[in-house]
Amino acid sequence: MQLNKRRITMNEHSIRLSRRLTTLNALLFAVSMILIATESYAQDFVKGEILVKLKEGDHDQELNVVNTQLGSRIQWHLSNPRILNIQLPSSISEEAAVRTFSDRAFVELADRNWIINPVLSATNPNDPNFSQQWHLNQTSNIDIDAPEAWDKTTGSASVVVALADTGIDVDHPDLAGNLWTDPGTGRHGWNFNDNNDDINDTYGHGTFVAGLAGAVGNNGQHVTGTAWSVKIMMLRIFSDTGNPTQEEVINAYRYARDRGVKIISNSWNLQYDVPMLINEIRAMAADNVLFVFSAGNGPYLDFDHGVNIDSTPFASAPPPPLNSLLDKPNVFPCKHQSNNLLCTAAVDKTGLKPGFSNWGVKSVQLAAPGTEMFTSLNVRGFASVVD
Repeated sequence: MQLNKRRITMNEHSIRLSRRLTTLNALLFAVSMILIATESYAQDFVKGEILVKLKEGDHDQELNVVNTQLGSRIQWHLSNPRILNIQLPSSISEEAAVRTFSDRAFVELADRNWIINPVLSATNPNDPNFSQQWHLNQTSNIDIDAPEAWDKTTGSASVVVALADTGIDVDHPDLAGNLWTDPGTGRHGWNFNDNNDDINDTYGHGTFVAGLAGAVGNNGQHVTGTAWSVKIMMLRIFSDTGNPTQEEVINAYRYARDRGVKIISNSWNLQYDVPMLINEIRAMAADNVLFVFSAGNGPYLDFDHGVNIDSTPFASAPPPPLNSLLDKPNVFPCKHQSNNLLCTAAVDKTGLKPGFSNWGVKSVQLAAPGTEMFTSLNVRGFASVVD
């Protein structure tokens, strides 16, 4: 459903800056994403509306009482479980409406409709001539032992991995053959940020991640993915018009779940807590959906020093202006625990944690190669990247 909402779009300077920085190293890529987000947004939530999640049962009468009291109305709703978008009159603040709904016994959770301003995992080409995929196999055996796994299986086209990211190069020779296709529409995913079927990648981050996960193997096209035959569904949640609201991220997750996807990959993090989003992630454990997130990197002002997520608090809520988040580490959602949430830290070629990677005994479940990996670019090419 198309919503009438206010969204601040990137100006031409921001777009040019982003495209120029895609040729630089990983540190500058991470910096550019934060700077672009800082320039592009004057607010961190959608004005004039909130999200309300109802408890099980019929609560229409109770809901009508509160809406009459506030002068609010239901703008749209999602089902299973039921989440409402409540449009507010100009006389009622979002904070006051959240308090009013939160105090009602039939409400499980009420929150602003936050705009998700992420810190993408720092992934960017740094050596286009680097031709060894050390993360899959190297002589030191500090790798994931991919050839040994491939002796058993190289993957299956019946497995679909959804990537919640910046899009994908749909014509890339090492990716096109592994794109998931909706049998009813022929689409390979959806653009939830712009509410259309344009999933093409304008940043490159989603294409990088897709190549690592599922570039076609054994086809003579330069690189192979970890799984040669996996199908990739693109949930484009970041686009030229800006970053997504949490409602759009939830819609993306439900789109994948409703089409039978059991793995959703997210190479991005937040500095602050988003309760309704982690609530949605936990709820999908009942559908056997696994969410994989990167553990994140050190804060922008101290990028090379990752933090212990277990002992690091969230940035203050509600989120402050983005330019005051530059010294805050990225700990959402990994600071939360759920049996369907898997967070991964990085290791380098020597098997050690690089300085930029976050960690945590409770918060991080896995460490995997995360530096100088050779993967796909969104310009029909291949390069070494730092993730």
